[in-house]
Amino acid sequence: MTGKKGRKVGKSLVNFQRQMVEFQKSTFDTTFDAIAGLQDRQEEMLNDMLEKGKLVPDEGKQIIEAWVDTFKKGREDFRDAVETSYNLVDDYFDRLEDGGEEDADEDE
Repeated sequence: MTGKKGRKVGKSLVNFQRQMVEFQKSTFDTTFDAIAGLQDRQEEMLNDMLEKGKLVPDEGKQIIEAWVDTFKKGREDFRDAVETSYNLVDDYFDRLEDGGEEDADEDE
């Protein structure tokens, strides 16, 4: 009785934690996409200003373009790192579920 009940509680706890992490991931994805959209729009506005304006020399424009490219790469690297972390947590939950069943079966 205890083994089965303990296993059920363990699985439901893991499922609850998985749902919490999925909610956090969904929130992160939505927020990240919104901020990335704002940054992309700012880049478009900056490019328009640089094309139309004559105040910034070509060398300055090249520096700004390199800065924007570096910023975009950093943004995507950050997203990849967060995605990898969420995948690791999901794998951990899978191992907990698999290991929890094996441990409970051994106790019975």
